[in-house]
Amino acid sequence: MNLKLEFIALNNRYRIFNINTVVIFMVYYRKIQEDYKNYCLLIDEQKELSDKTIILDGRKKSRPEYKEKIVDAYSDVLPKDITLTVQQKDSEEKDFKFSLRCSSFCPMPFFRFDSVGPAHRNANLPIPIELQQIPTPHFHRFADDGYEIAYKTKHLLDAKSAKALEDIELCIHHFLQESNVTDDGLSLISSPGELPLDFDNTDPLEGVNFI
Repeated sequence: MNLKLEFIALNNRYRIFNINTVVIFMVYYRKIQEDYKNYCLLIDEQKELSDKTIILDGRKKSRPEYKEKIVDAYSDVLPKDITLTVQQKDSEEKDFKFSLRCSSFCPMPFFRFDSVGPAHRNANLPIPIELQQIPTPHFHRFADDGYEIAYKTKHLLDAKSAKALEDIELCIHHFLQESNVTDDGLSLISSPGELPLDFDNTDPLEGVNFI
């Protein structure tokens, strides 16, 4: 199997058109592999958002059918260029994505969530082939070999919790908690002009096996 085909098999999220692009991404994966301790710190260290009200009032440049907002995140011990990106498709409220980036470490998201889309195959993990396919919704992070893997939390495996998490305004809290970003007092307004859910006075996940 040549380098191009191997990369596509392991990471089918990316559309690769030439070998030069593959080599560039392989360099990034090698960096994550060699600096895995600092990569893990990007996820494990507590982070704060610069804005507690996230309004999806922008558009993704490459796919304008997706609403988008990018918010800075910060920590006393991490690089200063961490950002949270929230995207949601206009025509399908259950189609949304969250991602965290640190461009000084690697230009690709270091942690992300897809609510819909194709399954991801964890072909690099030493597990039976029938367990390698992880359907959406799922999280993505990198393993210590430098390759991206998908996984589900126990809340995504629970049918009642997973149903509740089809709501972007609830699911963002699960994403932030999973990536150690403080979510106290957070409001997400996915449709500008509409009032957000009030997370300060009510528990939006009351009765749901989530926390």
